[in-house]
Amino acid sequence: MSHEIRTPLNGMIAVGQLLAETSLTPAQWDLVNTIRCSGETLLTLITDILDFSRIEANKMVLHNAVFKLDTVIEAAMEIAGLKAAQRRLQVAYHVAEHMPRMLYGDAQRLQQILLNVLNNGIKFTEEAGPSATSLLPSTAHPPAATAATTTATATGPEAEWPLLVVRFSVRDTGIGIAPADLGRLFNSFTQVDASPTRRYGGSGLGLAISRKLCEAMGGQMWAESEGLTQGSTFSWTILCRL
Repeated sequence: MSHEIRTPLNGMIAVGQLLAETSLTPAQWDLVNTIRCSGETLLTLITDILDFSRIEANKMVLHNAVFKLDTVIEAAMEIAGLKAAQRRLQVAYHVAEHMPRMLYGDAQRLQQILLNVLNNGIKFTEEAGPSATSLLPSTAHPPAATAATTTATATGPEAEWPLLVVRFSVRDTGIGIAPADLGRLFNSFTQVDASPTRRYGGSGLGLAISRKLCEAMGGQMWAESEGLTQGSTFSWTILCRL
């Protein structure tokens, strides 16, 4: 079903991109850009809903393999950087020197988490404001004896590789979060600004999906903020093999 839904949408988006590269008047370009952006928004919404449905039905399958951490981060930063540039914002990342660069886990799902949290920071930061988002993969250490080991499951030689808890943090200079709202951030279809005239789009599923993915990968996700206008920090851990 997901293929049947997404294939025509991808075709519409591709046609919009091709049209945008032709000779158009400013008014025509605005119309084409609206079509393209609306298609991308709808595709993201459908993907989020399908992913959330799989997770809720316990049908999410992790595809583990060896991956290079920097490659996953740079791919996510490149995509998020395009959105940040449109809003005249900056994104940057730093990987701690001691962080292992080659890991075994689900790189695609890690990139999905990275993008969800990065895009969240960009969305809730004012245009032309200070540096919007910083990504800090900061620590890696062996899991506690009671930690879940359902992620990074391996049946071959990889099963003998040691497990690591890898922690990531994304800091933004956005609108911040009131202490009373921190507990419901990861509820499905939820935004802190839930008023009928809310300024920020989105399905309210990105953070809920990200937390579920972290849990599926043996980790957890949480948010911290000193209050409104103070920005936010989203942190998460996942289990990988080294």
